[in-house]
Amino acid sequence: RDVPFATAFDFCQHVTNERFLLPFWEVVEPLLPRGRQMRANLKILDEYTFALLARRRATHAEGGEAAGGPRDLLSHFIGREDAEGQPFDDRMLRDIVMNFIIAGRDTTAQLLSWTFYLLTQHPEVEARLLAEVEAALGGGGVTWEGLKQMRYAHAVLMETLRLYPSVPKDAKCAAADD
Repeated sequence: RDVPFATAFDFCQHVTNERFLLPFWEVVEPLLPRGRQMRANLKILDEYTFALLARRRATHAEGGEAAGGPRDLLSHFIGREDAEGQPFDDRMLRDIVMNFIIAGRDTTAQLLSWTFYLLTQHPEVEARLLAEVEAALGGGGVTWEGLKQMRYAHAVLMETLRLYPSVPKDAKCAAADD
């Protein structure tokens, strides 16, 4: 099923990635159909996110988590203040939402996909990992304490990231010469 937010998000990520290869994208992109498509897709992202924020602000006003509302990262930021003591506005909260999605969606999927692939190639690692999970969780639900005991699982995930980084290119440059 087509999900407009996800489709728009994928399109914007693709265009943003291409901008790394086109130094004059700010001049060229507005002249291309892709420029109009980018603006239309950004509008979809904004409309969805601002509607989500409106619903979440209403829940927060009704008592938030104490009243049975969601307990998540967005709820944590609603009602908080910036360095000047001002509450975060919707644009700031929108940026926070987008950053969490960018940081966690595809990178998590990549990590899990490569991990499961590698486990199929190394059944001895899979067996040791499953034994650790069973020992740490004891057939119960996932808990923070149980997760902290899983050192081998952590090592498996870190090795997967070493072999197949989720973000293989992450351009950075110094703000100033040191």
